Amino acid sequence: MSNAQGQRIRAYCEAIWGKGDYMYDIDVETDDWEIYQGFVKQDFRLEYGPILTGTRLCKLVDHVYSELERMLSAWARQVQSGRPMTKEEELYIFWGLEGQNRKAVEEFSKELEKREKRGRA
Repeated sequence: MSNAQGQRIRAYCEAIWGKGDYMYDIDVETDDWEIYQGFVKQDFRLEYGPILTGTRLCKLVDHVYSELERMLSAWARQVQSGRPMTKEEELYIFWGLEGQNRKAVEEFSKELEKREKRGRA
């Protein structure tokens, strides 16, 4: 990750979750050095907060940072707009550009909504 890319990612984090007496930690993890995933969490200097968001699985470390930048920039724009997130925005931000498994994700989302409605009734 370049310094400029890291600064942009952190600026998007501040737009989404705000500024405070903490920094944002960008962590890339792997189990096998073949598949990578990125996570964002708050860094309180002596301890970390919970994971705020994460990427889908990526084949290269550079892809993790590009995916974080893509999703966080879109999410920051949505937050700054001041309006509720649409389904289309949710799918784009959290499920990626390629729309991989989009149909399954849409069906899963509908099922969650049904269960939430039944729980409130």
